Parts: sequence; structure tokens; C-alpha cells
Amino acid sequence: MTLCVLVVFPLPSLQDDDPKSDESPLNQIIMKTLDSRVHVRRGALSILVGLMRVNVTYVSPRFVRVLTAGCQDESLLIRKSMIKDVAELLDVHPEHDSLLTVFVDDVLTLGCDPESSVEEAVVNIVRSLLLDRIRAPGTGGAVDELPWRILAKVKSRGAENSLARVISRMAA
Repeated sequence: MTLCVLVVFPLPSLQDDDPKSDESPLNQIIMKTLDSRVHVRRGALSILVGLMRVNVTYVSPRFVRVLTAGCQDESLLIRKSMIKDVAELLDVHPEHDSLLTVFVDDVLTLGCDPESSVEEAVVNIVRSLLLDRIRAPGTGGAVDELPWRILAKVKSRGAENSLARVISRMAA
């Protein structure tokens, strides 16, 4: 017989996180996203994404800046995982404009990454978030607003060329 024990830890409070204190847990996690070791950075980013996924209050400008930096990381592993993580966060919290901005400004630009596997990850995410879900209003069934919000954000941010490059890659 196997005994499983579930330990529940409270989520760190944003109010308890004093930006001036290097000892606060959230500051320590954010500092780990700047570590020289790839797996440490990836672990810290995973923790932040997990916090953002389960609690919408963590989708704050401070954490969104960390997501942006992760999308621009020198490591292939981190760039690829950030593509997936930002897409999942956008799927969970589609109402957050800041996540749409990260998707359009940072994830779509990875469609021109020198590494073909990163480009392919962007193509797959655009296919799943945008093309597979788009449905014209009035065609029956519930209309998913996320693809339309993504297209509006692409237009407002002037990222039409980035989207066009990703879609042309799909056709190739």
C-alpha cells in the first residue's frame, strides 16, 4: 500500500513582496531568471508562469516584463518553452491585454528566429491559437474571441509582417 501526502503551500502574496528587499521570495525567483545557468533560468520562469496560470493577480507588468525577457533569451530551450508558456497563459487569461502584447511583440517575432525549431514552434502555436479557432461571427456555434483579439492586436502593434512571415512558413 502506498501512502500519498498532499502538502499545500500558500501562494506568495504580492503585498508581502517588497521590491526593495532582495530576500523576498518573488524577488529571488525573478533574480534566478537572470542566472547564467539555463536550467536555473528555465526553472524560475516555470515557477513564475505557474503562479500566473493559477492566480490572475500575478499577471502584472513586472512579471510580464520577465516573460518578454524570456522570449528574447539566448537559450534555445528557454525561447521554445516561452512560446508554449505565453500561449498557455493567453489561453487561460485571454482578457489580459499585456499577454496579447507579449504574444504579438515577442512570440510572433520568434517566427524569424535563426533556429528552425523555434520557428516551427511559433507556426504550431499560431495555428492552434489563431487559425484552428477562428470562426466568422454568425456561422453557427460559439465565437471564440481570442483569435479576433490577436488579429486586432497585430494590427494595432503594426506586426502584420511578423504574422505574414509565420503564415507563409505554414504554406511552405
